[in-house]
Order: sequence, then C-alpha cells, then structure tokens
Amino acid sequence: MFNACFVITEKCNLNCKYCYMNNNNIFMTNDVFKHHYNNNLPYFLNEYNQTKYSLDIFGGEPLLNWKLIEYITEYTKDDKNCTLRIISNGLLLDEYKVDYIKKNNIKVLISFDGLWNKKLEIYRIKKHLIKELVNEVSVCVTPQNIKMSENYEFMINEFDIVPNFKIVRDSIWEDKDVEIFEVELDKLIESYIKYLIKGESYLPGIIKYNLSKMIEDTLHEMSSSRCFVGNNGVAFSANGEVYPCARFLTNNSYPFYDGKNYIKKNIKEINKLSNEFTECNKCDINSFCNHMCLQQEIVKGLSRNLCKIYKILSDKIIEINHRFKNVKLWKAEVYNIYNDVGGSSG
Repeated sequence: MFNACFVITEKCNLNCKYCYMNNNNIFMTNDVFKHHYNNNLPYFLNEYNQTKYSLDIFGGEPLLNWKLIEYITEYTKDDKNCTLRIISNGLLLDEYKVDYIKKNNIKVLISFDGLWNKKLEIYRIKKHLIKELVNEVSVCVTPQNIKMSENYEFMINEFDIVPNFKIVRDSIWEDKDVEIFEVELDKLIESYIKYLIKGESYLPGIIKYNLSKMIEDTLHEMSSSRCFVGNNGVAFSANGEVYPCARFLTNNSYPFYDGKNYIKKNIKEINKLSNEFTECNKCDINSFCNHMCLQQEIVKGLSRNLCKIYKILSDKIIEINHRFKNVKLWKAEVYNIYNDVGGSSG
C-alpha cells in the first residue's frame, strides 16, 4: 500500500530532542490539501504503480489542525482506495475527537514516550482516551532515553499499553551507547519473559516488528529496502511542495514537486539511492534490516554503530525463539506473526 504522508502542520505542542521537524508555525489549508489530493497524489500513485493508499495525517502535531482533519475525512469518505491514519502525540485528544475518530474508522498511531515524557501528568489524565483508540504506543529510543525495561513495566502497569520501542535511526550512537543498548535490551527481554512465564504476553514492539521482518524474509525472500522513501510513498507539505518524506521536507532537499513542476531527476535519484545498498550487501541481515534513515545516510554516511545495534537485536530474537520454542504462549505469538506476514493459516 502506498504511503501518502500529508504534513498538515509543522507546528507541535512538544519539543522532543530527537524529532527532526522544525516546529515552524505552518498549517496546510483546505485548498492546498485539495490540490495535493486531486493532482499530486494521482501523479505519484501512477509513478509508483499503486491504487490503494494510506493517507497519513502527520505533523508536527496534526491535532493542532483539527478542522482540516474533519475536512479531509469528509472529502475522502467516498474514496474506496483510501485508508485514513492519524500519527499524533495524543496530547490534544478529548471526548469529541475520540468519538469522531472512532465514528469515521480512522486508524491512529500514538507516539508517547512514557516515563521519558515531560508531559506525563497530562497523559495520566487522558489515558482512558488513549486506551479507547490504541493498545500499543510508539516510543523512541535514543542514547539519552534507553532504559527500556523500566519504561516497559511502567507502561503496562499504569496504562495497560504495550510500548513499541523504535530505535532512532540517526548518526547519534557512539561505541559506549551500543554496549549500553545490549544491556538494556537484555533487561527488556527478561521483563517480557517474566510476564510470559506467568501466562501473559506483552510482546514489545521492537521484538515483534523485527521478528515479523525475519519471518517475512524467510517466507518470501524479501529484497532489501529501508522504508517507503523511493519505493512506495511521498510527503505532501503544507506549503504545496512534495518531498521523498517529511525528513527531506524539513531540510528542503530533493523536492519531487516545487509547487509548479515535478522534478523528475530528483525522483529518479532518490529511487536509485533508496534501492542501492552497496555497503550492506554482504551483511547477513541486510534483507530484513530496518536500515538507517536515507536522508541521514546521504548527509552523514552509514552509521556502523547502528548496524551493530540491529545485529544485536536480531541475535537476541533468535535466542528468545530457541529458548522458548516449546512454550505455548510464545508459539502462539510466532504463529500469529507468521499468518500476518502471509504464511499458511493451516
């Protein structure tokens, strides 16, 4: 499915250090959305030979532009190829917004860093609203925010939500950070196993996602790819331009559409860069690796320490599977993932 990332505002009500957005006071208008939807979106669907797509309402914090979200929902309601999804920090959720989102079957992805978030008290007040929409939240892992086990226990015990830890894929990881990451990952795994032994499964997203990629690769002999950049998606800016993704947008680099013309040389160049992994080809986890952010790699080069972190993660998942391959609850988790990625239901 094509990823149509609509950056409906660059403004945010948080200021997370790891975030690449510039927190500019820029908001997409109805007219800009319509131009993207009626002209640019069909162009790029054709460019990537796609029909069905996820219209990702992104920011900044998209709930700051709520009226446009309502407009988008109404404007696209008869589009059978479109799935709406909001990517939000959830701070601005209220009863009305939650009811509207549920009524219109809009998918929601919430980013909430748990113990690491300075607005934790607000999240405590709104946790019932978050729980109405999701049972898992995205949590970014950096060298500064790396104690995953503590956060995992907190999120389950206080919010009854499983944190989906995501490694920030920038050139920020030093040698000492890799060593600390391995220790903290071991602690996270032991915390998960504690629940598994009790007959409860709260599989951390960082394990579930990478296990699914490994199983999918085994089943379908996947070819290496990073994310949707250059393969299956673009970012539509509030100012009317189109970029490979929101990160390229914030750096004004490699525009695909400048507001007047499609820049085909940039489209071709990014498509080429996103599918060439000359430094990764000899790596035994290349085909299911999450890779580095392409924009970061273009600017700073491949991060060897990020490569080490991914290798540690894949080795640990293999260890877990070997250790618990005969445990019923673990087998059920693997079986569900197997089916989700296209394995036989028999």
